[in-house]
Amino acid sequence: IAMATNPRFNPNTFNADFAEIIKDKRNPLLNRPIQSTLPPGSVFKIVTAVAALAEGKISNETMFECKGRTGDQQGKFRCFSKYGHGLLNVEDALKHSCNSFFIKIAKQIGSDLLYKWGENFGFGQKSGIDIPYERNGLLPKPRSISELMNVSIGQGEFLASPLQITKMISMIANGGRDIEPYILLKVMGNDGHIVKQSVDNVVDSPIIAADIIDIVKRGLIKVVQDGTARNMGIEKYLVAGKTGTAETGKDNVNHAWFTGFVPYDNPEYCFTVLVEHTPEHGADATAPVLQSLLAGLFPGKEGLTINK
Repeated sequence: IAMATNPRFNPNTFNADFAEIIKDKRNPLLNRPIQSTLPPGSVFKIVTAVAALAEGKISNETMFECKGRTGDQQGKFRCFSKYGHGLLNVEDALKHSCNSFFIKIAKQIGSDLLYKWGENFGFGQKSGIDIPYERNGLLPKPRSISELMNVSIGQGEFLASPLQITKMISMIANGGRDIEPYILLKVMGNDGHIVKQSVDNVVDSPIIAADIIDIVKRGLIKVVQDGTARNMGIEKYLVAGKTGTAETGKDNVNHAWFTGFVPYDNPEYCFTVLVEHTPEHGADATAPVLQSLLAGLFPGKEGLTINK
């Protein structure tokens, strides 16, 4: 329905401004929704969760203990909680974005299956959107345990665009169906007749089982109600989603992600917000943008409650 990129330029004065535009280190000519390919961070944990559930490596009753770090590589992979999250199932692991949980299940999934499910969700390939210069991103196939651990939490060599992340979350919201996004709605001739019209291109058969979708969706609503995106002023819209903070290799410089759908019980919209090169973390940087967007989509919304 909409895509936005920032910083922008004024197309009305583009020729006059061109010399300054090409000097701008922020690269305003980059169409970020389809061309900004960055590590997705923890939003990719959705795929890791689906892969583990779909391949029978875990169930919703499977519990792992988080002690604040994995114990691998001298504690290189740490959780956001210094003291750990304790015993978690996959729903609560999504809620808390627990690195330890997803790294442990990634080892059970293995490189081949994790790569397969990354492909199933459209990573490493173009979405087919009807505008030019879309980038593929990069879905690496892990060659070692450490690379597998990195990829499972959306780090390492992994690169994804905001559109690819939105396609991923749409498959959770729509019951596991793959879609091909498009911008052009229709072209009208001078006589008022439709010359060309886009049609929805949706794979009829879901690639994710309904019970797995339900588990993941319950985890994603917990993210907003009582997890990494709590108290951000978006609970009243019944947002379900996943935050992510992707490391850049520089101290206090992150890529902040937030992807999800709304409302939880009957999704109408999917979204992805990306804020590049920020000292803030996922929800802190992105939730104000999302809050403004939701206020426009649902004016006058006083708040909803979850039917538990």
